[in-house]
Amino acid sequence: MKLALSLVLFAAAVAAQGEYTPAAPAVPAMTPMENESESIEMTEVESPNETEEAMATPVTASRPMIPAGAPDITSMLMQLANKFDFTNVATSVTSAPAIMAIVFDPTSNKFTFLSSTVSQSGGSYYVPVCPVDSITAAGSSSIAAQSDVCNYGIQLTSMPSNAASSLLQMLRTKIKLLLSLAKPSYFPGMGLFRGMQQEHPGYQMMQNQHGMPMIRDGRAPWKVIGVNGNVIVPPIYVTQGDVLLLNVQNSLNEPISLHFQGLLQNGTSYLDGTHMVTQCGIPPGDSYTYTIDTKAQAGTFFIKGTSNYQYADGLRTALVVREKYKSALSYDDEILFMLEDWNEEEFYPRMKRFDTLKTSQLTQNYPDALINGINGNKTQSVQFLPGKKYRVRLVNFAITYFFKFRIPGHKMHVIEADGVDTEPLEVDGIDIGPGQRYSAVISAHDTNAFNYIYNVTMYAAFISPVDGLNPRYYEGLVEYRKHAPIKAVASVSDEQLQWNSDMTLQPLVKKPLLTKTDKSIVLKERMLPTGYGVPYFALGEASYAPALVPTLFSALSMGELASNREIYGAQVEPHVLRHMEVVEVTIHCPGNRDHVFHIHGHDVQIVEFGPSGDASTANKTMPQVRKAGKWPMRRDTVLVRAFEYVKFRFCADNPGVWLLSEEVVTHFLKGLGITFIEAPDVLQQEQKLPEALKQMCLKQGIKASGNGAGNQDIDLAGLPSAVFMKDD
Repeated sequence: MKLALSLVLFAAAVAAQGEYTPAAPAVPAMTPMENESESIEMTEVESPNETEEAMATPVTASRPMIPAGAPDITSMLMQLANKFDFTNVATSVTSAPAIMAIVFDPTSNKFTFLSSTVSQSGGSYYVPVCPVDSITAAGSSSIAAQSDVCNYGIQLTSMPSNAASSLLQMLRTKIKLLLSLAKPSYFPGMGLFRGMQQEHPGYQMMQNQHGMPMIRDGRAPWKVIGVNGNVIVPPIYVTQGDVLLLNVQNSLNEPISLHFQGLLQNGTSYLDGTHMVTQCGIPPGDSYTYTIDTKAQAGTFFIKGTSNYQYADGLRTALVVREKYKSALSYDDEILFMLEDWNEEEFYPRMKRFDTLKTSQLTQNYPDALINGINGNKTQSVQFLPGKKYRVRLVNFAITYFFKFRIPGHKMHVIEADGVDTEPLEVDGIDIGPGQRYSAVISAHDTNAFNYIYNVTMYAAFISPVDGLNPRYYEGLVEYRKHAPIKAVASVSDEQLQWNSDMTLQPLVKKPLLTKTDKSIVLKERMLPTGYGVPYFALGEASYAPALVPTLFSALSMGELASNREIYGAQVEPHVLRHMEVVEVTIHCPGNRDHVFHIHGHDVQIVEFGPSGDASTANKTMPQVRKAGKWPMRRDTVLVRAFEYVKFRFCADNPGVWLLSEEVVTHFLKGLGITFIEAPDVLQQEQKLPEALKQMCLKQGIKASGNGAGNQDIDLAGLPSAVFMKDD
């Protein structure tokens, strides 16, 4: 089956409005109809100011007009009011608080205003917006009786006191935007949701929209990136074997590249979506369709924007590929937790500003945690039914922080790591690094006598601990029965609990340990302070930085020279691999920083962990050597603790250009990465670069062929000098 999605990307402003937080706005599952197309646009919107009060967060009225679980309007983007016909406007409304419901007919693009009395709270009014098929009769009695289906609305902080035309003018000048949706079911309640229950046959997305403020973490406003009317990007659900056609329309003022974390892209390395590695990015105003064939993989993945590290500002969402046939790992339902750290400033401008400051002037940033897009303590409850089994999918979108998840009073069985099914492993909780994904099955108790609390801890061991800031603690309700008492569970320290480990996990589909290695690569984390900004990092001789031509384009266009690592430029840290050779990579992390490494294009066998560095420097108990058994765990994102090394192996069976990148984004931005140039001779025979990708580069003044500098042979004139590490 082909599933067509169109993504219109825009930039919106996120704002805090006092202490009030609306009902958790929700992330709907996306299961589009066959051959149906949808879109994403990005436009820049400044942060709100005092003259834009009408765009504020709604205040709860005494008679709630927002049904439980429905999103508040500030979680969406709405089409410009001026696009629609407002001729059919009631004129009987003359004073507040008698206002109108707005009924939209999508077939005629007309709005009808119906009179209704709405409660007032704190000087604010809520104007319900109802799809036309929700209202069966015109009139206030109809609105009052069916307010539960008017799932959308507009917040007004002042109300015209005369004719309906005044309200219309306010809508046009202050609100500016109106929602247009055909079915309220397209936006189920935000927060925790069950993909199996809330999927729908089609997902209607809107185009040419502008941002509106919404609360995510309750702090200061700043620009974020949104998609199809959502500042919280909805997850995508497909079934294994589907072909996902993801059309991206770029309305930002910068290029966009999308990476599909965990999808191996075997035979389609040009779709890996790594900026200036496999593509130049979609230019502003252009669109591109990613064609993603899911027949080879199932599991939990995610999509993130890699140009200018856009995923740090919200361009990221889960991609769940469900098994086509019944899974060998049975469960009744599933719940998705998308975990994020959320900063109060745009990432890339902040990092560029840091580079102008002396390192001694830098201050530590302590972000909030988001769970499914909103403040971690504001999420909706998780519903458990007695005797049922639930698959909990965890995705860590964070750019710096790690998370621990557990439900005290419940055991968890890990069944998946990074898209690789595992033998069920019983644990008390899951420790998940940036970029990693896990699934665990949790068995509900047989009685609904008690409710429980789930715990989420956000932490970074390499950042100095500060009470209330690092670590941060969040919790939510596991609800067996409404108003049931919460079960008291004895507190236990993390050290006494059983957590997941790559050395104890075993893949469900066994592949024997690769014992004969053809190539060994030894890497070591090194740091080069400059006195300004964040120090440079490196794993090899030079600090990683992209070349002037996407490295894949060089590998495809340089003929026999593509096997010469010099043509790519030292700053991409190129390692040329022969086709089908077995490669062993050892990464030493002798400093006091935890690292998470993502290997593009491969699931690697985790072979060994052990101590790295000087125990006296570590001032801690050094890690012990732990070796994999006959059937090592495979995954694409590996967590390496401070003062530790990791060894992993893989077969170079996927010709392409693949990054090995650090998932703590400040470390990667400053150079912690290398490039695998895998079987360039076979790559040139088997893969052809789509013309559209070449045109993306040319339109931005970037060469689409040649070496790392865009020249021929080994002439690298014009390529900026690499930052080389000093010898230890």
